[in-house]
Amino acid sequence: PYQLAFVRSSLTFLTLITIMALTPSLRSSFRMSRRDLLISISLGAVSFFIMQIFLFKALDLNTASINGLLVNTNPIFIAILGFFVLKEGLNTKNVLGMIISFVGVYFVVTNSFGGLNIQQVSIMGAVFALLGALCASINVIGSRSIMRRRGGSVSFTTIASLSGALLL
Repeated sequence: PYQLAFVRSSLTFLTLITIMALTPSLRSSFRMSRRDLLISISLGAVSFFIMQIFLFKALDLNTASINGLLVNTNPIFIAILGFFVLKEGLNTKNVLGMIISFVGVYFVVTNSFGGLNIQQVSIMGAVFALLGALCASINVIGSRSIMRRRGGSVSFTTIASLSGALLL
């Protein structure tokens, strides 16, 4: 699985660097401040490397369906991190959505309403899947400031994917 993640990250980098080189409006994206470069590399390590390790560990311990459900809780983490890190507002609708999501995950994991049997779920596997979701959320929150300054995500994603590929 790690080789596949390496190939995916490498192909992402090669595709984006080619698009940047061939698109005149994106060529200026090659220039990045030292700060943005370090943030991009760090977030690449989190999202293209560390997250992959967590997800593969989770898949060793739980089924893909359980992991898929848990990893896709990342919008909840994005909302929470956005509130604390970026000082974004949380309204009643957001909080209600998070509560409904957590309740839904609980019902599926605990066999309520015909879901999965809790004995089939490894707690450690669930923790790894949730840590993977948290890594994805950190990437989203951390990259927002770069994307606002740079007017897009191409240069950030190019550097982040290279960082992840080199670590894999």
